[in-house]
Amino acid sequence: MDNIKFLDISEESCPYTIVKVKVAISEMKKSEIMEILMEDGVPCRNIPKVIEYEGHSVLEMIDNGNGTKTLRMRKEEV
Repeated sequence: MDNIKFLDISEESCPYTIVKVKVAISEMKKSEIMEILMEDGVPCRNIPKVIEYEGHSVLEMIDNGNGTKTLRMRKEEV
């Protein structure tokens, strides 16, 4: 499997969470996978919506059991 990119936005607040995710996606190649670590709550509701709105795939959301979640996404050709 190709390298999986990792982005930690667990210490960030909105709108920086969305900005950092969009910048990271723009630097990815088609079909690359990225895991995004985020706090549970607002980011977990907003980030998947942004990713899908931009035309990419949310593969899974993992509850880390410590107040954070990891979202796994794939960049699609847009």
